Amino acid sequence: MKSRGAFVIFLLVAVFSGLPGCSAYNLLDKLENPGGTPAAPAARKIFVNSVSTTGTFSNYITIPGCTGLSGIAAADCACKIQAGAAGLANSNRFIAWLSDNSNDALCRVQGFSGSACSVNSSSAWYNVKGDLVAAGLADFTSGSLKAGVQYTETGGISASSVFTATTGAGIKSGSNCLNWTSLSGIDFSTVGLPTSTTSAWTDNGTAGCTSGTVYCIEPQ
Repeated sequence: MKSRGAFVIFLLVAVFSGLPGCSAYNLLDKLENPGGTPAAPAARKIFVNSVSTTGTFSNYITIPGCTGLSGIAAADCACKIQAGAAGLANSNRFIAWLSDNSNDALCRVQGFSGSACSVNSSSAWYNVKGDLVAAGLADFTSGSLKAGVQYTETGGISASSVFTATTGAGIKSGSNCLNWTSLSGIDFSTVGLPTSTTSAWTDNGTAGCTSGTVYCIEPQ
């Protein structure tokens, strides 16, 4: 089958190379590479929310525009508000890199709900200083970041624990402050380390639900 395909290409090149204005080289290139040069991945941002909160996102539901929300919806809203206040492009698209009992962060960042999503990506992510953090979702889920997220929306370096409830594979860990309803120090969430370039960026163990922040990411 392979030799037959090669013969067809040879025949087409031979026929069209004799036509005026037709380049056999260009034709062969198009036949062997019909898609042309792949487009560069879309550039998106990720940052650490500068506002600390509890495992109920109590400080986020007091932000104008976020009142009345709860759980992940409150964190998503806070990400949009902070991105807008910092003048980031597409601020109304930002969401929190968070999982809960029903949803994986990996699915959410791809615009889906639920769990068990495959890793598909046409995006690259940068921190607010312009450092490439991930060339695609696979970098996030394999623990091989190019640079740490580490900066807040205004460019400050964050040393806060980051609530994620998400494993290094981008899926829910089950440790999520009782599905984001607890602010107690005896309940826990999986947390991330903003300066890490390994899987610890999203799974650096657990911490109590009294204080933390979230990663805000522009979904693809």
